Amino acid sequence: MLGTSFAIQADETDEYLNTIYTHYVHTIEQVRQTSSVKDPVRLAIIAGILITDELYKEQLKADTAPVAVKNGIAHTREIPDSIEIEKSAQRMMEKIDKVLDGKNENLG
Repeated sequence: MLGTSFAIQADETDEYLNTIYTHYVHTIEQVRQTSSVKDPVRLAIIAGILITDELYKEQLKADTAPVAVKNGIAHTREIPDSIEIEKSAQRMMEKIDKVLDGKNENLG
C-alpha cells in the first residue's frame, strides 16, 4: 500500500483483515476511476474518508433513536452525501498540499 509494507497486529483473523484490506483497496480503485486524483497519498486519504462515511451512515441506521427533541419535535442527525464528502476531502487535500509546499520551501 502506497509503495510501503505495513505490519499489523490485531486480535482479528487473517481472513477478516484480508476482507477489510480488500475493501480498502477497492475503495481506492473507485476513487481513482471516478476522480482526477492520481497521487497515492491523496487516494488513500479520500478512501479513508469515504470508508469512515460508510461506517458513520451504518451507525446512524443502527441508531434509530432521535438525537434531540426540540419544541416537542424529534430531530435526527443529518447524513452528509457523498458529493459533499468528496468536496470536503478535496478541500482538506488542498490544505495539506499548502502545508507540505510551505515545509518544502523552508527546506530548500
